[in-house]
Amino acid sequence: MADNLESKTTSPSERDVIVVGARGGIGSAVVALLVARDHRVVAIDVREMAPTSGFEQGLWRIAADVGTAAGIAAIRARLATASLSPTAIVWAAGSFERGTVLMTDEASWHAILQSHLVAPAMFIRAAAAIFTPPWRVVLLGSIAATNALDGQVAYAAAKAGLESLARTVRAELGSSGIRATLLRAGAVATGVWDALPQFDQSRMLSPLRVAQVIGDLIALPLDTRVDELTVLPEGGIL
Repeated sequence: MADNLESKTTSPSERDVIVVGARGGIGSAVVALLVARDHRVVAIDVREMAPTSGFEQGLWRIAADVGTAAGIAAIRARLATASLSPTAIVWAAGSFERGTVLMTDEASWHAILQSHLVAPAMFIRAAAAIFTPPWRVVLLGSIAATNALDGQVAYAAAKAGLESLARTVRAELGSSGIRATLLRAGAVATGVWDALPQFDQSRMLSPLRVAQVIGDLIALPLDTRVDELTVLPEGGIL
């Protein structure tokens, strides 16, 4: 695939997608690609962005903290009153903090588990209450879930939990038409690596490449299951 935002023709029923973590390196690439493919995108992020009251040129920006019950409730209230029939939800939110077993304190554990595991579980729960299936949730995982990587203990544990969440969503909600795909990614060249010059970002996946994979997953018919998918840079994990 060439690194460009190619257009894709979609039917109206395929157009609505919710992207959580829309201001992150991967999330922003996903939003840009989906808008270019003529999807209507609800972009949600806690970070500063100019919110809109509805769709403007295919994009509806909502500034809210998905890591809190109040934030989830506010998003649910806004989406429940909208004329929205999403066929996909992309979870690309979550914090990152380096730390070893002996260095990572309780507050860091709670923050990372909240953003990568508790928050997506609560968002799926809210979405299931207001959106009629079928729809697909794509959960952005990490190769750290299955590999012991230096200085990523809490992040790795949270991503391992996310994999278990995806399996449980499939087991409990699959018969109702809710699909859950776990996209396990290797190193992606985002801002989290800027303070770690020992790692060569040119050897990593680009955010656009990951966005293209997510866009292709969303384009699949909802009668097609993709339970797990691993995408790596050419050299492997890093």
